[in-house]
Amino acid sequence: MIRGGRETDASKSAVFEDILACGIMNAGTGYKETHGVEAFTEKLNSLECATGGMTQDVKTAIVGASVCGVGQPPIDVIERYIETHKEYKCDAVAFPLVSMRLRWIDSARSQARFDDELSNYDPSGGIGWDEFRILCAILSARKTRGFSFIGWETIQALSCGMLKRDYVKEGRVTPRQLAPPLQKNKISRITKRLNREGFYARESYSRGEGGGWTAYSFKMSANELKTELVAHRKRQTGEVVAVQVNKPKPLRSLPEPVTGGISWSKNGGFTGITDDDRKGWKEAYPDVTAEQALEVMNQWLLANPDKANRSNWKRFIVGWLSRNQGEITTAKHTPQQESFEVQNARQKKETYQNNLKNMLW
Repeated sequence: MIRGGRETDASKSAVFEDILACGIMNAGTGYKETHGVEAFTEKLNSLECATGGMTQDVKTAIVGASVCGVGQPPIDVIERYIETHKEYKCDAVAFPLVSMRLRWIDSARSQARFDDELSNYDPSGGIGWDEFRILCAILSARKTRGFSFIGWETIQALSCGMLKRDYVKEGRVTPRQLAPPLQKNKISRITKRLNREGFYARESYSRGEGGGWTAYSFKMSANELKTELVAHRKRQTGEVVAVQVNKPKPLRSLPEPVTGGISWSKNGGFTGITDDDRKGWKEAYPDVTAEQALEVMNQWLLANPDKANRSNWKRFIVGWLSRNQGEITTAKHTPQQESFEVQNARQKKETYQNNLKNMLW
């Protein structure tokens, strides 16, 4: 579930705590509806809980927490889960509800806690906030035969936290309840990147002034989706359309964490820099002291933690050193302008010398 208003009132990590609370309550409810009351009771008893006097909501929260793998929370945390779930459930008419893989939510939650400096654990490839919003938007779209048709404007509306764009005009939701809209270029970049990283299969279906329709599927491969779209078009229009089938690409649930190479963390600074790196930098940027520049970079990153989510730290360092070298080279070839004091002293000296010459002649 997304409700963007939380973003204006709390940190992103607080939003994910609400998401976790709703997910746990929904997991408990889903377990009871799927497996039946008897299996639900057996699950509760297997957790060795004193069920006497428990409300149904508390039982649901305990079972849901077990299903989600978060252990047995204390009673004050359970009460917060229940209250948060009730609050969101009242708004479910206007705000989207989605089902998402637990490891995706956990990855996004870990990234948010790291970004908010609540955790020292760097998820290395975790799902960022904007990526999470777009995943929720696509997942909340109506599905047909295992895939969804959705355009960028619909993704923009859904990623703000509402089911339909018209809800703002109708007054069913207020701008304060919504997250800031993502721009078209950012939506395009993120949807393409998530496709490359294997979160879903994606295929353009039609074009139009609003961007047209793109098909998304979290279950099909790219080739399966193309084949299904050909069949869908034939069912709609009877048109026979040729389709180019590419070599299947295996889907993976999360980006592979980057191993090796240079990395940076708040506590450890830069690590993974080799002697060859230092030698290469010294040859390429002779006027820059690399160690001093690295410390300047480290302090800048500590002061700007929102700029520290990078996957290619070597490119960041090389760009920094290159700019420093350029500034030093430019300064060397730029004539230094005399200060006012120097100019004044020089003019006084010239005047004195001229007066002295006139007196001698």
